[in-house]
This record gives sequence, C-alpha cells and structure tokens, in this order.
Amino acid sequence: MLAVIVLCCVGCVKLKHKVWKWTLGIIGGSLAVLFCLCMMVVYIMNWRVVDVDTDISADGTYEVTLQQI
Repeated sequence: MLAVIVLCCVGCVKLKHKVWKWTLGIIGGSLAVLFCLCMMVVYIMNWRVVDVDTDISADGTYEVTLQQI
C-alpha cells in the first residue's frame, strides 16, 4: 500500500495535466491517511499490557490488579 501511495505522489508531480495531477494527488493523500489509520489500529491492537501485581481485599470481596503498559 505504501508503494501505491509513493507512485501516486510521484505521478502527481511528474504529470503536466492539471486534472490528472489533482486526481492522483487526492488518491495519494487519501491512501496515505488510510494507511496511517490502519497503522494506528494495528498499534492499538498489539498494545502490550502486563499484569504486575494482584491483591485481594481482606474480606475477599475485591481484587485489584496493577497493570504496566
């Protein structure tokens, strides 16, 4: 997907026709935003949460878990 974005942007710069320049620019920009959003979702989904400590209350009613991000 990154290669398509680069090709759209390079094609946008090299073209002399204004309509194609705008079209490739909009497509390249849209794909760049979509790529960034996909990378953000992947980063959030793979976020590592580690349980550091777990403690139970004296009467056994509550449990507290300390997590490291």
